[in-house]
Amino acid sequence: MHRSIFSPCGTAERKANFEEYWTHLTARSGELLEEERDLTKKKARLAHYRENPVRSRRPLPDPGAFHRNSARLTDDPAAVEPVALLLANIFRFAYHEWSAVSEGWVSTVPLAKARTVQERITRLHCCEEICHGRLFLEMMRTFRLEGLEWPPVDPATARAYRVIPRLPEALLSQAALIAELLGVVFYRHVDSLFDDLLQEEPEARDRVRELLDDIMADELSHIGLRRNFLGPVGVRLTPRLVAPLCGWFFGEMLGNMPEGRRPMDNAVMVEEALAFHYEGLRPALLERAWVPSYCRGGGA
Repeated sequence: MHRSIFSPCGTAERKANFEEYWTHLTARSGELLEEERDLTKKKARLAHYRENPVRSRRPLPDPGAFHRNSARLTDDPAAVEPVALLLANIFRFAYHEWSAVSEGWVSTVPLAKARTVQERITRLHCCEEICHGRLFLEMMRTFRLEGLEWPPVDPATARAYRVIPRLPEALLSQAALIAELLGVVFYRHVDSLFDDLLQEEPEARDRVRELLDDIMADELSHIGLRRNFLGPVGVRLTPRLVAPLCGWFFGEMLGNMPEGRRPMDNAVMVEEALAFHYEGLRPALLERAWVPSYCRGGGA
């Protein structure tokens, strides 16, 4: 049994966990390729997918529906073919993450200038998220949506994303943990839709699940990492911020999609984020993730 992500721990244990996470991170993702904004093992993994492509048996019935709704919902969601709507939701969600980490990359300390293990971790963490953006595009290609690129970030949003890494660590860490929790809740819900929506595309379903698993294993590790940045006050305050940040988070990610047609409604997102527990995750997925020492073993 694992303990709650909000389990208490002391300063010495947190320090030891940062060192342990650094070892996990470099073993799982490889060396940083600073100029390429890539990691050696992530780069090899993407090359494997591209050298062994999987494509859906049939193209989307209406690929235009995906393109019209991938940046912002423009159609009546009830009228959009379900797979196209799911892919558009994933793309929109991933685009905001890509935008945030791409601009955040500008503000984080380059590895050669990092003075602490936390700064080294933050640089590679940011690059991992950039690598996830490439995997999301590979999901789209699986459904024959070729030639997609992430749209440029508008100047106002870019400035906001560059300011976020400069926020006080206490505030930044709370918001970052909540974002990671909500992201994993969203990904788990997306995964739950694959079997129902992709019954007639078993090869494509298995490939996008494999891609999502690669992302989720990292994101589960990121939950533990962001928790490890929190001191006792942050641990007490963070649960109180989940509900207000959830409204903003999915308002930004999913745009003007009516609440009833979102992949999950806000109340469910908040409930699942607050109740997050490592129990219930697929063992094969959990085995690839890093869990803080104070969340391993013991009771709930």
